[in-house]
Amino acid sequence: MSKLTDGRGMSEPVGVKVSAGALERVGLTLERLRAAAVGRDSTIPQSRAIVLLHRTGFPNRHRDFEQVLEDQSQPAAVRYLAAIHLRRVGTPAAVDILTRNSDIRDDLVLAGVMKALGCIGDASALDAVRTVSQREETRAAAEACFAAILIAHRLRVEAEHRPSDTEGYVAPDLPCVRPMEASPADAEDAAACLYALADEPFGIEFAERTLVQLRCHRKTWMVALNREFSTNSGIRSLTTKRGFLGSVLRRGDHIRSYSVSYVMLASPAETQDVVDLVIYSTSGQPCFDGIVQVGSPDIQFSIRALARPGAVGVTATGTFNDGEIGIVTALSMPFVQVKKDAPANERSIASA
Repeated sequence: MSKLTDGRGMSEPVGVKVSAGALERVGLTLERLRAAAVGRDSTIPQSRAIVLLHRTGFPNRHRDFEQVLEDQSQPAAVRYLAAIHLRRVGTPAAVDILTRNSDIRDDLVLAGVMKALGCIGDASALDAVRTVSQREETRAAAEACFAAILIAHRLRVEAEHRPSDTEGYVAPDLPCVRPMEASPADAEDAAACLYALADEPFGIEFAERTLVQLRCHRKTWMVALNREFSTNSGIRSLTTKRGFLGSVLRRGDHIRSYSVSYVMLASPAETQDVVDLVIYSTSGQPCFDGIVQVGSPDIQFSIRALARPGAVGVTATGTFNDGEIGIVTALSMPFVQVKKDAPANERSIASA
C-alpha cells in the first residue's frame, strides 16, 4: 500500500487508521496534529497533517476541515484538500458544510467542493450543484456538471443528460488482443476493496458477496455493485428509474490495495426491458458504454470502449443472476489504441 508519513518516521498505509500510540511514538499528539491541520503549527506540513488527522478518526475532524475550507488566507490547494477530506468523512454534517460553501469564489476550491458533493451530496445539495454547473466553462462548473449526474443517479431522480462527445467506439485489435479473466474475489482482496470504498465514499452501500475480480495481462480490477442492485429485482428496477450501479476499482501493481477508477451509472433505455449503461472515470469522462437486457430469467449485458484520448479497446459480454456475474466474452488490449493527441482519422474506431 502507498504510505503516509509525517517526514519523521511515521508511516501508515492509505486507508489504515493512525492510532494515538502511533502518533506518540514519533513525538506527535492529536492536539499538535489538529493545530498543524489548520495552519497553526508549521513543524508538520499542513497537507500531511490534514491527511493524518483524517486517519486518526477523531470525531470532530470535520470542524477542523471546515475551518480550513472557509479560511480565505489559506492556500487554495490546502482548502481543496480540506474539501476532499470532508467527502471522506462522509457524514451529514460534512455534507452540510460543503453545501454551505458552494458559493466559494476560488475556482480550484469550489471544484473540490463540487467533487466532494458529487460523491456524498444529498437532495439538499443538488440545487447548489446545478447552480454552479450553469456557470461559464471553469473547472468548478465541469465538476458540478458531473456532481449533478452522480447525485441524481444516487438519489434515483431525473438528471440532465450529458451529450456524449465520442466519435465512435474503440475495438480491440484482434492480433494483439488479450482475454480478461473473471473470478469471485478472495477474502483478502474483498476486504482491501471494501476498505478503499469506505475511504472514497459514494453515499451507497456496496455488496460484498458480488465482488468480481477481473485480470488482464498484468492489471487487476474489481467490480463492486451497489447493494441495491445486487439482485435480479434490483437490476429490473433500473428499467424504470436511473441508479448508481457500482464502481470499478484498480488494484495496485505491487501491493494489495485498491482505488476507484470508474463509476457505473444506469438509466432506462427507450426500448422496453433494456437499461443503458455509461461508465465514467472519476473525473467525469465517459469511457465505456453498454446495455443491460433484462429478460426472464436471464439478464445479459454488453460493454464497449468509447473513442477518446488514451482509450484502450475493450469489449465484454456476460450474464447476471442474483449476484453472480458470468463473463461470456471479455477482450482487452494491453496498450493504448487512441493516443492522447491523435487526430480522429488516425484512431482505431469500430462502427457502432
